[in-house]
Amino acid sequence: MRAYEAFGRGRLTAIAIFGLAVAGTVLASCGDDDGGQASLVTTKTPDEVVRVSLQEWAVLPEVGAAGNGVIQFAVDNRGTELHEFVLLKDGEELGEIEGIGPGHLETIRFELKPGNYELACLIKETEDNGEVEDHYALGMHKQFEVR
Repeated sequence: MRAYEAFGRGRLTAIAIFGLAVAGTVLASCGDDDGGQASLVTTKTPDEVVRVSLQEWAVLPEVGAAGNGVIQFAVDNRGTELHEFVLLKDGEELGEIEGIGPGHLETIRFELKPGNYELACLIKETEDNGEVEDHYALGMHKQFEVR
């Protein structure tokens, strides 16, 4: 005898819906509880735009601070190597743009609360001679304040 024959189609559907509701509740409660310091990337309209230039070996925001709310970072790779843009809070990655090629401009938006953040490139490459080129260690990071 099949399950729907034993329970009836209506009961089986009700059980499946209940199971999905429980699973959704469990997954929703497993979210990151960082005290509301920052949310992930957003598509909301930005309150402020901060331009950031990347080059060997620097991250150069046009300003060192911005107001809280939705901040759009317009990231321009003015270097000759591939870079990335990562927003960090207390060493934790909040979001990134990977693989920004030389001469390319990319944007990303975050909804940020007041605090101290870091803008960085975390690329590590192994050169042909076996030497590791660590963009962060070479200076590609900058403190950024949200007021």
